[in-house]
Amino acid sequence: MMPIFFAGPIFTDTEWYSILTSVFIMLSVLLATILFFARKLMHRKGKLKQDVTFIKSLVVSTSILGLTVIGVFVIPTMVKDSKWEKKQLECAKKVGYSSPADNNDPSKITAASQTAYRDCILN
Repeated sequence: MMPIFFAGPIFTDTEWYSILTSVFIMLSVLLATILFFARKLMHRKGKLKQDVTFIKSLVVSTSILGLTVIGVFVIPTMVKDSKWEKKQLECAKKVGYSSPADNNDPSKITAASQTAYRDCILN
């Protein structure tokens, strides 16, 4: 994750992960609490026959939240990264490099090959 800069980075990557983990836990507990009371209300009205426990609600809410995070953030990022790596490899092959890393190898680069590689990446 990119650090946010305001006269230097405000949060490091480790701090970001700690913050995001805390937010995930708080949202899970909040969603579990709402789900717990909704299920308890349904149980009182006779619409739900199962026992209502907070642990079950917490497991369900954490699962829902986790699957949402995976579906919204993780999978699209994996697809985007895969497309980017594929484009880099195609452009490297088109220019004559054996891999994208060859664009930084002083023994293999020329001004023309770097320009062609950059143009391919940008288009």
